[in-house]
Amino acid sequence: MCLLGMIIISRFLNPEYLWLCSILGAIFHNIGQILAAMAVMQSMAVLSYLPVLILSGSIAGLFTGLCAQAVLKRMHRTEKNS
Repeated sequence: MCLLGMIIISRFLNPEYLWLCSILGAIFHNIGQILAAMAVMQSMAVLSYLPVLILSGSIAGLFTGLCAQAVLKRMHRTEKNS
C-alpha cells in the first residue's frame, strides 16, 4: 500500500515536497499493516493500534523524507558542478 500510495501522490506533488510524500507513504504503510493484522488475527481489536502507528509512522516518515530530500539536493548540486 505504501508504494502504491507514494506513486500516486508523487504525481501530484512537486519534488520539493518529498517529505510530505514520505509521511503519506508511512501512513499508507501503517494502514496496510493493520489490514494485514486484522486478516491474520481475524479481529478488529488491532485497530486500536492505528493511532499510535500513524503518529509514530508520520514522525519516522518525516525524518526519512527530510533526509532523502537533503540527499537529492546535494546530488543535484554535485551534478551541476560536474
